[in-house]
Amino acid sequence: MMKGNVKEIAVDAKFVDLHLHSYHSRRNKDVIQWFDELSTLICLRDHKIKVFAITDHDTFSASLYSKLKQLNISHRFDMVIFPGVEITVKRVNEDRGHILFIFDNNITDEQAKKIQDVVFRNAHSYGTNIDSFVSNVDKLGIDYMMIPHVGKCDYVVYQDVKDYMDRIPYVESPDNKSELNRFNANLEKPVANLMFSDTHTWDTYNGSNVYIDNDQEINISSLKTQLKYKRG
Repeated sequence: MMKGNVKEIAVDAKFVDLHLHSYHSRRNKDVIQWFDELSTLICLRDHKIKVFAITDHDTFSASLYSKLKQLNISHRFDMVIFPGVEITVKRVNEDRGHILFIFDNNITDEQAKKIQDVVFRNAHSYGTNIDSFVSNVDKLGIDYMMIPHVGKCDYVVYQDVKDYMDRIPYVESPDNKSELNRFNANLEKPVANLMFSDTHTWDTYNGSNVYIDNDQEINISSLKTQLKYKRG
């Protein structure tokens, strides 16, 4: 069973981690240390995570998502699980960047399989055309949000995603990066910055400083507007 130190943050909150990797990220030759679905849920519970998404590189597994939901119910973990994926995109300068896509969790098994199919057909480790991928995702008719890396490894800049700012409520970026300032310089209102764990090695998982207030109903709409980040 995976263990770790629980972060103590003096807020009345539900902790959120929307950037986690499973063994499916090995498809892109990532080094992933993973045990099994139940151990993952126990690890997240022990670190007070109430809301999470598995966001594997350029792949989404409907069966993994379904199994996590079933275990969550049968073991009464009382977590909220969102479908997600980390897409490698081709930037305007032909470099690669990464964007998290987090989908509405109020979907059927059939819709989850459609997400899986769209990702399988359109996502590539060498870089996916952003316009094409967003167009295909939009055809699903499932609500979602995008969280681009800004100032992280394989980051994107404003020019890469300027046509999709209505879908981008947050960016994921280290605090003191000039790229984040340049990104927000293009906007009348800066986009909020979050940092999730981006966990690849589960036996060293140490929780998340992102949270949502306890009085918030957890759905895709509240995720888009209510997430907060405790810097520490």
